[in-house]
Amino acid sequence: MHPRRFSTFLIGIWVAGLVLLFWISRHNLQVDQLMKGGGPKAQNEYQIAEWKRAHTLLLHQASELNRHYSYNWELAQLALGVVLAVNLLFATNGNRLMMTLCVSLLALTAIQHTTFTPQMIELGRGIDFALPDEMFDERRTLRGFQSYYLWLDVVKLLVLAGLTVRLLFGHSATSGRRRRRKHVEAVDDADHTHVNR
Repeated sequence: MHPRRFSTFLIGIWVAGLVLLFWISRHNLQVDQLMKGGGPKAQNEYQIAEWKRAHTLLLHQASELNRHYSYNWELAQLALGVVLAVNLLFATNGNRLMMTLCVSLLALTAIQHTTFTPQMIELGRGIDFALPDEMFDERRTLRGFQSYYLWLDVVKLLVLAGLTVRLLFGHSATSGRRRRRKHVEAVDDADHTHVNR
């Protein structure tokens, strides 16, 4: 596969992963809807297990899944970033802007993985079994981390969009068209004095 096409393919995987994980993490936490729409047998089981206790356990399970997905998706993003950087090196002949954008993606992901995620996991696990009127400061801190994390994901999406535009319509594409045009002009201006008249 051509390096530029492969780079675009990798970016597509990255964007799809970010959007999909955002949707999954929001959908997983809709425990109330799950408990209300589970059918009569499920409702009966919730009543036996005590509604609040079942709600807490389901919410904890959903949060644990989200934490697991986020942690492993960050590792996958770091791997994607390294492969993308190596590929862009060949696809763009080491274009500084493209390489800077790619390195910034790696840096943002590394910040999320080493700074935000460990603290969100620790805070989240502590809050999961706390009563609603407990741990106000920890809840506020966790919401702050989640907001910063989300904004970093938005920045990554913008950088990925910039990389895509640059790959599809950037300097290399126009220079390629110029080279083809010069080649055509060279044929048009060829010397035909050798032709017998």
